[in-house]
Amino acid sequence: EIYNDAVSKAEVIRNEYIREITSSNVRRFGITPAKRSFEKAVRAYNQGLYEEAIGSFQRALELDASMQGCFQYIALSYQYMGIKDKALEFGYKAVAADPENETLKNWVRDVEDAN
Repeated sequence: EIYNDAVSKAEVIRNEYIREITSSNVRRFGITPAKRSFEKAVRAYNQGLYEEAIGSFQRALELDASMQGCFQYIALSYQYMGIKDKALEFGYKAVAADPENETLKNWVRDVEDAN
């Protein structure tokens, strides 16, 4: 029982430390939960884990609606997964967020024209 109490106390201390480090990093470096989610999503995307990436990009958008670059990554993820309608849905959102991006507009046209 003494061991279990020690483990429980260690977990409480660890969790408090993690919370403090997280809060400190947000204050000191501007690392927000949305940015952490975005970074996690990019890592998953780069590893070809598109479903995981989509979830993390969507979470980043829920936390910070200004992170509209997520739309393009989500669109590309759906394209790589072969889900054209979802790729276009998010491609259109990406273009709406960045209407001057000709490369993005051309990509959407290419997806529209694909099979």
